[in-house]
Amino acid sequence: MSGRVRRELPLPELAEAPEATSRVCAVASVDSRGRVSDRSVVRSLGWIAGQRLDLRAVAGSVLVACREDGVFSLTSQGHLRLPAAVRHWCALQPGQRVLLAAEPAHDALAVHTMPVLDSLLAEPHARMFGGEHA
Repeated sequence: MSGRVRRELPLPELAEAPEATSRVCAVASVDSRGRVSDRSVVRSLGWIAGQRLDLRAVAGSVLVACREDGVFSLTSQGHLRLPAAVRHWCALQPGQRVLLAAEPAHDALAVHTMPVLDSLLAEPHARMFGGEHA
């Protein structure tokens, strides 16, 4: 041993980890017929092919809820399909990506477009990066 004193490197303080959530999220693209490419979020809710659904526009997003009397349904392959009227409500074009967020406690999921996400992230990003939000 050489007699050198071993120094510990300083450790940064870490922020507390957020609490666990039952929310399941995925980013997926929407095809020209309104089919959403990701099925993992739908499966996390236990929904199956043919499941009856209610779709509603809410502040530029779409709320999809499981309803026995729903007018819409999952495709025979278990994909969520957003009808043309719903895509028009949200100004969704083929190939655009959306965030799917399952809410198991409500047996529902939210479909958020990228412009909606941008507005939702503006304030937290301004705080994080120390600037003004647009």
